[in-house]
Amino acid sequence: MGGIYIHIPFCKTKCPYCDFYSVVSSGKESIVEPIQRELVLQKRFFGPQKTETIYFGGGTPSLLSTEEVEKILTTVDESYRLISNPEVTIECNPDDLSPEYLNDLHRLGINRISLGLQSFHPHELKLLGRRHGVEQNYKALEESLKIFDNVSVDLIYGLPDSTLASWKFSLEKAFHYPIHHLSAYHLTIEPGTPFHHQENKGKLKQNEEQVSKQQFLFLLEKIRKQGFLPYELSNFAPRKYFSQHNLAYWQNVPYLGVGPSAHSYDTHVRQWNVSDLDTYMNALDNNTLPARQEVLKPKDKLNEYIITGLRTMWGISRDKAKEMMPPPEYDRFQKDLEKFLDNNWMEETDSSCRLTDEGKFMSDTVMRELLWTD
Repeated sequence: MGGIYIHIPFCKTKCPYCDFYSVVSSGKESIVEPIQRELVLQKRFFGPQKTETIYFGGGTPSLLSTEEVEKILTTVDESYRLISNPEVTIECNPDDLSPEYLNDLHRLGINRISLGLQSFHPHELKLLGRRHGVEQNYKALEESLKIFDNVSVDLIYGLPDSTLASWKFSLEKAFHYPIHHLSAYHLTIEPGTPFHHQENKGKLKQNEEQVSKQQFLFLLEKIRKQGFLPYELSNFAPRKYFSQHNLAYWQNVPYLGVGPSAHSYDTHVRQWNVSDLDTYMNALDNNTLPARQEVLKPKDKLNEYIITGLRTMWGISRDKAKEMMPPPEYDRFQKDLEKFLDNNWMEETDSSCRLTDEGKFMSDTVMRELLWTD
């Protein structure tokens, strides 16, 4: 089984915290035909396995018309072997949605909506450069839940000057609705973003670590009370609503990415497209793939296993790590693992070692020390 990710690189405005590849759309560009061409060409990479998930991400996929979405889905259907009822997700901005648009998406076979709400505070939405307001959050939730049986919500915590109380408020507002899935991300100030430039100039100050930790631990408490599982560091849902597409990334399942900057993986080779719209479109005009490849070495595969495994509630297996490492490296790994077990950042079950709630907040440190770096 595998998944197909479709990157739509257009936004009406660029959010100051975002480092995903996107460009501000003038309304003149057409990404649909190049993506259709790439889908046909990429069949060689994806191979014969069946496709169980399709995911429209970005950028802002909800800038596509339903006619454009239909063209892409038709090409996927004609070019790949789909299971009978694939999970088909589209990311949406609240202000792009109307009942007519949502109904048309549903008619096309979209069965999962991911709403980029981010916050229920007007001043936080303004800080984040979002083009929607709180009332549009409510409207998007209400209309989406009338039509779709699987609605996911994105929120951001750890914002500058945010508090535990402000984060509680946003979570309470989200869970006031019968949402099926929550993705909650701590704000990371990435190099090259406007937020990074503001931070360097002293105009933006990151949230205090202690406050962010309180927000994270409350998040875990809240989702469990709602009957949600923390199945990945930033993703929470009842078991039947786990994002099947995202699980592919974390469970070593092959996936194909099309569109500028999209990544693909077949368990042996990693491939990535150029992060430039003009170069991408010009290459596909000539029926050439705008991609580079890397054959994964044993060290790369082991590190991939550690990073993806520790992000999930299933954790990593000592036995599998031992199979993937030479003895001296495994001895080092064991010592570091025991250290994290002793300080309660990790816990061990019969079959795996996984992060505790305390360890999840320190996940970057844990992963960095467990990686095979020689």
